[in-house]
Amino acid sequence: MIVVDASTLTDFLLGRPATIASMADAMRGRENEALHVPELAEPELLNALRRLTLKGDISAGRAGEAISDLGKTRLVR
Repeated sequence: MIVVDASTLTDFLLGRPATIASMADAMRGRENEALHVPELAEPELLNALRRLTLKGDISAGRAGEAISDLGKTRLVR
């Protein structure tokens, strides 16, 4: 079982290299498993994307891509 918190999920969906590398290592041999997340992971993720967008760290388009990718990610609560 792979459990990630909202900050890790945010970094993963934004394609941050260190998180991608860590997730790749953790998922090696478990590619068909869903990620387990806390119940409030999605609201926390959306809040983080909003905050990053308002600060100018990411564009609104990039936030939209991350939200779209979230919809394609198998999550278990």
